[in-house]
Amino acid sequence: MPVGEGCVKCRCAMLSMHGTRQHCRRAWNRCARGCLPSPARRPHYRAMMTMTPAAAAPDWASLYDGFIAELRTRGTGSSAPRLGDRLEPFVLPNSSGRYVALDDLLGAGPIVLNFIRGGWCPYCRAELAAWAAAIPRLEAVGGRLIAVSSEIGGRAETTRCSLAPGAEMLCDVDHGLATALGLTSIVGEAVHDAYRGAGLDLADIYGDTGRLLPIPATFVIAGDGTVRYAFVEPDFRIRADPAVVIAVVEALGVTARPYS
Repeated sequence: MPVGEGCVKCRCAMLSMHGTRQHCRRAWNRCARGCLPSPARRPHYRAMMTMTPAAAAPDWASLYDGFIAELRTRGTGSSAPRLGDRLEPFVLPNSSGRYVALDDLLGAGPIVLNFIRGGWCPYCRAELAAWAAAIPRLEAVGGRLIAVSSEIGGRAETTRCSLAPGAEMLCDVDHGLATALGLTSIVGEAVHDAYRGAGLDLADIYGDTGRLLPIPATFVIAGDGTVRYAFVEPDFRIRADPAVVIAVVEALGVTARPYS
């Protein structure tokens, strides 16, 4: 996996899942060397993710299984946008502090709107690594990746360092957009306490009570604002396959215009 030029130059610090502060160069190169195990192949997506040994440990897997079962019982994500829905206009700041409107993004062609938990999540880092390699193919068929993170304190910009220059990172402060789209979940006590015990303070990362988490989701939004692809999965260990997403964008038959 290529490391972004800006990342190498600035050596941005990032927080690992367990609170260890690392430099982007070291952290992302570790993934690039392929030294981490991948989960089994599942329907609808390529087994592209890597995880830290701690995240793959049986106690974490059991904890996550229980948490995800609760999310499914609650119907988490069931109210998220579906195929054919029209996305309501929104405006969010990007990781550089500039406000960006959905209409402006769509004016340059279809977008892949990708909600992530943040750079602290090993599954999100692995997903973004897969997208970093796939972005040239996405841009070649007229699409653009727009990632959305609720992290504060410069963390979103740090996460953006892993992506190609053409990708955008939007900052969803207080999970406002994610909540409006039905893409947030309440963090149970067991998971919250486990994260705290591992040195991961969600309240510090998101600047709120630390009781809400975004649900990772991927949408292809056509130029008229309609949803042409929707992948919403309460199991945050499962992510959309970039190859499938790119095929949807290509089928739209749109050539992207330069975005400024």
